[in-house]
Amino acid sequence: MIKTVNQQITISQGMLDLMTKFRNMVNDCIRIGLQNNVTSLKTLSTKSYRYLDRYDIVSYYKHHAISRAFWNFTK
Repeated sequence: MIKTVNQQITISQGMLDLMTKFRNMVNDCIRIGLQNNVTSLKTLSTKSYRYLDRYDIVSYYKHHAISRAFWNFTK
């Protein structure tokens, strides 16, 4: 049995832009990881962090995108 709750929420354009940017960063990291046969989080971070500089976003989000990407393509 799955229980759900409906919520009415209005998301600002700024939040939508941030979520789109984050999704693109994760996709870029996955692409870099697959192209380079990356097998560790450290290697993925080393290979993709500088590439993420093109996104005007704080470094915390870069690290989080790299982490999410690693766990997505290692499953």
